[in-house]
Amino acid sequence: MPDLTPKQRLFVSEFLVDLNATQAYIRAGYLVKSDSVAKVMAARLLTNDNVDKAIQQAIKDREARTNITQDKVLTELGNLGFSNMVDYAEWDGDGVRLRPSSELTRGQTAAVLEVSEHRTVTTKISKDGDVFETVNTQVKFKLADKEGALDKIARHLKMYPKETGDILIDESTHITLIQAAISARDTARAGEADAALPDRL
Repeated sequence: MPDLTPKQRLFVSEFLVDLNATQAYIRAGYLVKSDSVAKVMAARLLTNDNVDKAIQQAIKDREARTNITQDKVLTELGNLGFSNMVDYAEWDGDGVRLRPSSELTRGQTAAVLEVSEHRTVTTKISKDGDVFETVNTQVKFKLADKEGALDKIARHLKMYPKETGDILIDESTHITLIQAAISARDTARAGEADAALPDRL
């Protein structure tokens, strides 16, 4: 691991817990007045070459230990996000029929959140003493959250435009807004400078 101070080493360790740089900065023992200050300082610390190299090395070491890689995580999310009910059941006017689990792939079974069966037996006795039993079977089948999985995949692949408040904007608009903000700032500074000049005699 690159040469780091004790607090930087602790920051790297805490950052790997939840990938929250702000909280990692605070948990590492850096003294800050507020979370907003910690956010700025943590972002600056992440640009430190030694810290960045230490984080990347730690991630690689963890992947080697756990055998959990980004590819595996994306593959599992893909199993959830691209699951389709037609792979699990057939339905028509005669009812619904689930496919046997033995016919499903591991990727398909990974997307199954819940499958259960509940049977209710009702017994009735006629006036003649005959016993009749009615069996009511309810099957519950539920797939994992497709929308949530697809959202995580899209964010990982940076498929969303940048966000400004609640308004989604594309990259070109984002750049235009930044340029406009810089121009407005420069204009305001120029106005302040003019106001500070004494009147000519």
